[in-house]
Amino acid sequence: MAGALFSKATINFGINTQNALQQLQNFQRGFSGGIGQMKTALAGFVGYQGLKGAYEGVKQLVDISDKWRVPVEKMSQMRNLFIAMGGSASEALGVFDTFKNLANQLELHSSGPLKDLSAILRTNLQKKDPEALIAAFRSQWRYLDKDAQEEVLKMLGADSVGIRNILRANSQEFAAAQYAARNMPKVSDEDAKAVREITKSSN
Repeated sequence: MAGALFSKATINFGINTQNALQQLQNFQRGFSGGIGQMKTALAGFVGYQGLKGAYEGVKQLVDISDKWRVPVEKMSQMRNLFIAMGGSASEALGVFDTFKNLANQLELHSSGPLKDLSAILRTNLQKKDPEALIAAFRSQWRYLDKDAQEEVLKMLGADSVGIRNILRANSQEFAAAQYAARNMPKVSDEDAKAVREITKSSN
């Protein structure tokens, strides 16, 4: 599995993200003289696919970070991890909602280790730390028997490719994915600020 983690798609994601962030930073800095000027420029430039795609992709991540009150760099790191594990950016950005729904289902319809998993998920959801949430999930996973694991995977759904791979990865594979994620481009607080300013100016 480890060899499959570092695919061409992962490399392209890193390159495209870096290009997107550079475009947004250059755009925001170029029109820092006034919101009105930026708004006019945005109206003209947003038609270009490169800038539009850059803005929309980063804005989605910033919006999710703001919704859950998670530092944007931590949410960006989580997105990178899911990409490195063969998942998608959209799956990563929905991870808090996914785990919240899973915790609710387990609380209502389970007992024993599954009930314990629900409690662990709830505790870590309150911390608003994506990496701690994943670590807690992985640590509890080994205490579930095969039937319980299959039940959880069924609740997660077939589209949860990244989560499934994260749970099934051994320690070496997971560490390799974490290393790759740390070395992929991340959205910084500065990038998030640029996106918020552009969003505000375009309303």
